[in-house]
Amino acid sequence: TASSQLYPPAPSAAQHQRSPRCAAQQMVEQRIGGLGRTYRCLKWVLIALLIIVPIGATVGVLYWPQDPQYSFCNSEIDWAGVFRSAVSFRLEAKVEVLFSIYNPNRFDIQVSGASAEFLYRSQTIGSASLGATTFMAGRVTDVILPTKFNPSLASATRALIDHELGHLFVDVSMELHSDIYAFDRHVYALNASYVGRDVDVEGDPDPQVYCNCKPTD
Repeated sequence: TASSQLYPPAPSAAQHQRSPRCAAQQMVEQRIGGLGRTYRCLKWVLIALLIIVPIGATVGVLYWPQDPQYSFCNSEIDWAGVFRSAVSFRLEAKVEVLFSIYNPNRFDIQVSGASAEFLYRSQTIGSASLGATTFMAGRVTDVILPTKFNPSLASATRALIDHELGHLFVDVSMELHSDIYAFDRHVYALNASYVGRDVDVEGDPDPQVYCNCKPTD
């Protein structure tokens, strides 16, 4: 009896025949179990993606940075006086120019600097600059730019002729250098350039979409 406890009986021939089949069955069951775990993992990953992707896309669309828009709001600049001063006395004319700037974003924009140029027939006739300011989210900010007009004698003479003929056009271009912050951290530099805004001085004024004081008919 002691020897039988130390040395268990050898498996029978029937057990020898069943053991390979049992091993194969166990391997199949293990593979099926692994596939089940993989399927469950993939299912949860897919569910997470179905939740995260639409939310991320919506947030991206809503908070993707957009360039501010502006309107040139001075409709009564004495252009004839500006050009006559340049022709007759070679004087530099100083005019306060009003721009209304709309920030379409859902966050404030910290403007580090802005500049504007007035061009006549591709020649610069005036310039202005603006220091640091803030454009509030979803609001229109009125900005007064002290502008210096100093056209050349040739440009001023031709502009006066166009003024007398009633078809004086002036191009307005602007550049904005701004930064976007989130939780007191700089996250994006937003630089916008606006080139070639034609202002029909003698005819219809610039579309004053964002101007608070719009001309009435």
